[in-house]
Amino acid sequence: MSARGASAAPVAAALAAVAVVVLVLVAAQTGGGSGPAPPGPPPPASLDLGGQSLDRCALAIGAAGLADRYPDRGSWRPLAVLVTDDAVVTLLEDDVPFVCATGPRTVRVSDPAAAVPVGPAALLLTTADGVLAAVAPAGATVDVAVAGTGPPAVAAERYLLRATGATPTRPEQLTVTVAGAAVVPDRLAPPALDLVDRPWVPPRPAGDTGDLLDRCRAVPVAGEPPRTWQTVHLLSHRRGASTAVLLVAVDTGTIGGCAVGPAGPTPLRTWRVGLIGDGARPFTWLPRPGEVLPDVGDDLAAGLVQPAVARMVVTAGTGPPWEASVAGGTFATQLPAGVAPDPRGLTVRALDAVGRVVYEGPAAD
Repeated sequence: MSARGASAAPVAAALAAVAVVVLVLVAAQTGGGSGPAPPGPPPPASLDLGGQSLDRCALAIGAAGLADRYPDRGSWRPLAVLVTDDAVVTLLEDDVPFVCATGPRTVRVSDPAAAVPVGPAALLLTTADGVLAAVAPAGATVDVAVAGTGPPAVAAERYLLRATGATPTRPEQLTVTVAGAAVVPDRLAPPALDLVDRPWVPPRPAGDTGDLLDRCRAVPVAGEPPRTWQTVHLLSHRRGASTAVLLVAVDTGTIGGCAVGPAGPTPLRTWRVGLIGDGARPFTWLPRPGEVLPDVGDDLAAGLVQPAVARMVVTAGTGPPWEASVAGGTFATQLPAGVAPDPRGLTVRALDAVGRVVYEGPAAD
């Protein structure tokens, strides 16, 4: 057994189970709120689940010399995902599941060897800004609450991710509820890695929790019909020396979006109305979104994908591959420097949730 497997064995044995049911709890700054996910692997999450958030964690793990504690990046399988205005938190499968949490500037990765046993469950992660993760055996329920953040959320089944905004500094500030019994953990579960990997991103001002969709809607734009937009995808990307966010939204049969960067939001515009795919591909690659949103830039690409597609790996000529972010029936990506924006020069390998190739060929004709 490897050092990684040996260190995780006690907790892994307690958590061994056959059935897997996922529930992701999303708690606002004031706490509360939950929502069940269907059985089986969840769909890809908003904001860079297709690569950016997990890649940041993998790079940080490698740079810190901790690669022997975790599976290889290519085998990471998300079990549950939480997306807030400030963070993307992904629970990943392993003997003891581990957590990758990224914010605009920071990367945090839980320490499987430091998971805190709490009865039959385990507390996996507690961060200074109130990101919590826990796991229980199949059939058991688990919840974690921080004192002073409002009433406890509904207990989850097997997996829990939560963002409270609180700052737990002592274990007695936490209450872990396992199968209906409240327990105070012996200790906190600090991350193995907690670092700033994007120092060029300015810290977010305190209290700045404005909704990106509303900010884009507030920008006047002529000729846009009224639509019931729903945000399904956020792509963080570089814009000069700063970071911007591409927001992708959908209405029935329609995809649109806007960008929010250092200069503020751009108008929310319709990109395309129509079906997904062209019969030859399980996706529709929009030609040069910069022509629709000139202030977004031709180095960004987006489009619609069919439900069978969980990942999209893109290559340009003989260059190295990169992953597009797939979320909410859409994809988005920032092209590497020097790559021409014409999709006819790009090759896409589309895979389903278990890694089967469902399409491989040109991004467009």
